[in-house]
Amino acid sequence: MVKLNKIGKIWIGILMLLWVQSLTAGGRNQLLVGGSKNLPVDNTQATFSTEKPSLFLGYYHGIDSEWSAILSLHFRNFYNKTTEQSFSLFSADQAILYKLHLHEAVTMHVGAKLLYLLPVYGPTLPLRRNKKYASEIGAAALVGFRYAYSEHMSFFYYLERWRGTKSMLLNGLETMLAVGWDV
Repeated sequence: MVKLNKIGKIWIGILMLLWVQSLTAGGRNQLLVGGSKNLPVDNTQATFSTEKPSLFLGYYHGIDSEWSAILSLHFRNFYNKTTEQSFSLFSADQAILYKLHLHEAVTMHVGAKLLYLLPVYGPTLPLRRNKKYASEIGAAALVGFRYAYSEHMSFFYYLERWRGTKSMLLNGLETMLAVGWDV
């Protein structure tokens, strides 16, 4: 079982508080289910390569006509070329996005994301902490699209450039494709 440090507990508390607040606020709320694929970039490519895609779970909240937020959980999977072992980062993310309306059904999102990255042995539950790597707070810039397929269903695609802030070891480019249903 993973024990969260003080920063992790604060981060989870903030996510829960925002989630509860968003349930009571107006706007569109959707549960997101999809897949994500992580690609190491820059100096991370020298030591790590990409692994299999992972499940993406998220919660989309349309704050108003110009802003939206996403809370998400997923794994960022890596293969260490030096030790020839796989490992994952369990990622709890919060994004704030500015909406650009391209068409009545298509919205472009541009924004920033805050990540809590916990190294684990693999993309499985329960989480088993991998102490070879330090946990990190990360940041990302992202761009994406939301296509409103019907009144209650949407498709999402995002591309983000992320990095950990504690070390220069972990950073990458990630793509995400998901389906959203109104909740």
